[in-house]
Amino acid sequence: MDGAAAREALRRAGEGLRADGWEAGFAYDDEAGGRGGVGARYEDPDTGDVVSLQWSLPAGLLRVDAESPCRTVPGGHPKATGKPVEWTPQAPFGP
Repeated sequence: MDGAAAREALRRAGEGLRADGWEAGFAYDDEAGGRGGVGARYEDPDTGDVVSLQWSLPAGLLRVDAESPCRTVPGGHPKATGKPVEWTPQAPFGP
């Protein structure tokens, strides 16, 4: 993906997130010397969920990361211990 397409994708994603009430955190745009990239971070003020959007050089990959402050198994779940849960996803997308 080239820089123009990445910027347009990030712009549209940001518009949608802001329209849904998410707040913009940081943003950067640095393509100097064919290194760096473009990115932005948004947070949902109600839940604390975070979405980071990033396009990086030299590979030209667009990456979307999502984080949530909820890290415990809900009560009543067979694995509920009250302790934080560590989960490493299995490829391809196994439980």
